[in-house]
Amino acid sequence: MKAYNRSRRHRRPAHFPSAQVFVYAISIAVFLFWILLYPYHLGKIEQSNWFVFDALYFDSFFLKPGGISAYLGSFVSQFYINVFAGAFLQTLFFVLVARLVHKIVALSEGDMRRLCGSLLSSLLFFALQCEQAFTPAYSLAFIFYFTGIYIYGLIHNRAFRFFAFALLIPVFYLLIGGGLLCGLYSAIALYEIIRRRGTASLLSLILLAGAIYTPHLWKGLYLTPDSDLYSLLPHYPSGRSTGAFALMLSLPFILVMRHLIPLKSQAFSLCVNLVAAAAGLIYFFPSSYNAFREQKFGMYSAIREAQWDRAISIRTKLKQSDELTDYMYDLALAAKGELPEKLFDYPRDKKHSLFLQRNLEQDRMLYGSEFYYRVGLLNEAIHWIAEASAESGMNIVIMNRLARWNAEAGYKVADKYYSLLDCTLFYKGLDRPSEEKAPDNGTDTSMLKDFFIGGRETVSDLARHLDNSPSNRITLDYMLCELLIKKDFQRFSKLFEICYGYKDGDSLPRAYSEAFMILAALTQDTGLINRVSPEVRRAYSEYMQLYQSKSTRQIKDKYSKSLWYHVHFTK
Repeated sequence: MKAYNRSRRHRRPAHFPSAQVFVYAISIAVFLFWILLYPYHLGKIEQSNWFVFDALYFDSFFLKPGGISAYLGSFVSQFYINVFAGAFLQTLFFVLVARLVHKIVALSEGDMRRLCGSLLSSLLFFALQCEQAFTPAYSLAFIFYFTGIYIYGLIHNRAFRFFAFALLIPVFYLLIGGGLLCGLYSAIALYEIIRRRGTASLLSLILLAGAIYTPHLWKGLYLTPDSDLYSLLPHYPSGRSTGAFALMLSLPFILVMRHLIPLKSQAFSLCVNLVAAAAGLIYFFPSSYNAFREQKFGMYSAIREAQWDRAISIRTKLKQSDELTDYMYDLALAAKGELPEKLFDYPRDKKHSLFLQRNLEQDRMLYGSEFYYRVGLLNEAIHWIAEASAESGMNIVIMNRLARWNAEAGYKVADKYYSLLDCTLFYKGLDRPSEEKAPDNGTDTSMLKDFFIGGRETVSDLARHLDNSPSNRITLDYMLCELLIKKDFQRFSKLFEICYGYKDGDSLPRAYSEAFMILAALTQDTGLINRVSPEVRRAYSEYMQLYQSKSTRQIKDKYSKSLWYHVHFTK
């Protein structure tokens, strides 16, 4: 009996699976998520940053708030050029945060509270990772932040804790920036208030006040007074993501409190914590994950690589669109010579334009530069891509485009950009295209050295370009289709007669055929009808019968993708 009691005394109590088992299981799903559902987001991370092994580049981060995390984050971003490497790094950050929070909460009592902290905080961190502005620099800053809380909690000697923390304030300021340093101050102050009483509480209140004052002191007296005090905080987080941000900051030091209400039943604790984790993810994830934005990144990736069929395929699957997706779709169609054939496959109004208006929004300038490159206006393409860096700074896509396009235009400045690319990890040693390797759009580039767009209507500027390169069909299609969208049939007719080079018997694209049926009705010129196929003539006759009988529903069902419907039913 004594032996039996002794064996029972040393027998370990039964436990539910460790929190880390759940985290590692979820990490597999996270990795598959990045690979299958969010791969273009990973590519966007790589494209939105740039890193060079250069002393001047390092100096741009040195002694700036959060500069160390930003520098390391830029270095890590290079590896996102490969989808699998990017997915692995995102998952690694997820696991590291879960592991650190697990250890922080383990400073408290109870296995189930470790489960709650590990799952809920790590899932909220995953939701933040889906934000466009949440780069690897932010991930590393949070990892340093959680590491600081954990190391502080490991030190048992109170005086040594205070001394070490005070000594490391400038280090953490450089590591995580002023914003997360305030959070670190608050976490430590709350930890001390809960853990100790008396003089420790008074000192903790002083620490809490320092959370606001000290970053300003460092900013004003010592470190880069022109830098953003609260660097490494998202610049434009949505409302729900801001809540996730705040909750993830507050959760670790709330969980270290020893006065949590104990839950005796581990099974009940498990259910409560899993429900809390699921509820948090369901509430915060929709504001971070953006399937439409992901597909837009995919379209730009296809456009940049001249994969027109892939860009068109992505657009046809979208349930919504915006100006940029429509613009990229039109560019893909025009590059394949299909723009006038499929011009009205999607609804357009008279205010719609095939051309982007210039502003300093980086994505708009990046996408807009592709159009001018494809039509052969290299100077204007370089102009747009250079201005793309004005809002958010230089990145690897801008650098690559500036190097290649300046080389194609024969400008010596390309040597500067290629020398910078040679300092990168994956873009050094790129082949330098010659002027002869520029896309053949029928353009005489020697006549365009001083040619820039601006000051006039885009169609008028493109007309000057067309004078220099009359065989440039993509430019002509853009101009003719723009005039059809604007319902300017008079200018369409003149431009077509001068530049299209129509010969009797030639087959015309659908939009042009439908335009000639309208022109024939307006001018009473029956000769124009001879250019149109019998099928289009019969369709126009049927359309007019329906239009005169005001059969709007039938017209919409059968002819909503026609120029005729656009003329009569769009404003």
